[in-house]
Amino acid sequence: MEHAAANSLGAKALPFVEQIEAIDRELETLTGEHMARCKAKREEKKTIYGEAKDAGLGTRPLKGIVKQRKLQRKIEAIPADFDIDESATYRELAETLGPLGAAAAARAGYGDDGDLRPEFLKRQERERGPDPLDAALS
Repeated sequence: MEHAAANSLGAKALPFVEQIEAIDRELETLTGEHMARCKAKREEKKTIYGEAKDAGLGTRPLKGIVKQRKLQRKIEAIPADFDIDESATYRELAETLGPLGAAAAARAGYGDDGDLRPEFLKRQERERGPDPLDAALS
């Protein structure tokens, strides 16, 4: 939020982004209702994951990779049809609003020191001390 306030373009765009995200959440609900009718394909997918497990692959890591690849394709497709001006505006907004999750983390009070991790993770790292591998690579 701090980044958006510092930039008038970001401050102007943020309310629209939030409204569109609310509509997207509603669309996801409708999509979920539709997917409930797609049981046969979900069963087919479940069978494939079972075959992967039988072949010695962990299903959670495999699902993570499938999800990551799907999200990456969506991210890469976002600016594909923009003209030059839209592309420049998109890049500026992306830089202004920050990476995914950064704005929410800042609103929740994380990241005052530039580190968006929750305090318990920072504390664990401090208690563990310096990583000898990091020192060896320096």
